Amino acid sequence: MICTGYADGHAAACQGDSGGPFLVGGTVVGVFSWMSTACDWYAVYTRVSAYAADIAPHLPGGNEPPPAGDITLSASGLPSGATASFAPGSIDVGGSSTLSVATTAGTPAGTYAITVTGNDGTSSAQTTLTLTVQGGGTPGILTITNPGVQTSYVGRPVSLPIAASGGTTPYRFTATGLPSGLSINQSTGVVSGTPTTWQNANPTVTVTDAAGRTAKATFYWFIFPAY
Repeated sequence: MICTGYADGHAAACQGDSGGPFLVGGTVVGVFSWMSTACDWYAVYTRVSAYAADIAPHLPGGNEPPPAGDITLSASGLPSGATASFAPGSIDVGGSSTLSVATTAGTPAGTYAITVTGNDGTSSAQTTLTLTVQGGGTPGILTITNPGVQTSYVGRPVSLPIAASGGTTPYRFTATGLPSGLSINQSTGVVSGTPTTWQNANPTVTVTDAAGRTAKATFYWFIFPAY
């Protein structure tokens, strides 16, 4: 019998004594009581997994005792570079454990179905969890694309994008030996401007990533007189 009550301690209406076992997948995990005199909804229940062995014989087909003893936990379906750990690694019936998944820089980004299995040596049960890895994957080696030999003319504007890949963004670009009148945008890597003097230049462009890694490209840039 479950009765509602008030803060001062006196009881209100008793909602009835009907109820029954709370089953999940055929396993007793608690008991519930109807919270309506019409027995049309219930909202009060208690978890009694620790007493499952006492309750099971009173259920149809319940003469078989529930699993007992240590239940070993494991996880499968993990992406490469990921590991799973349980605390604790084994539990009794009705117990609980915390699953932790650790990833590395080499774990690919994506969504993975992780299967958690509990095994007591004679039987097992499984459940599936979803693991989402964001921003995974090895950054890769920082590289810069060599633009090759460039030809320009005095007085004519130029725009030469320098591309980088790998490493860890954002990138920072610097350059030495650029032809007179040209400069590089440190954020975008675009070399622009208007050559002012005809010359044979041999510039070097350097990209530095957020982790401090660098890559360089050296090339020839011929500036011819205006015509």
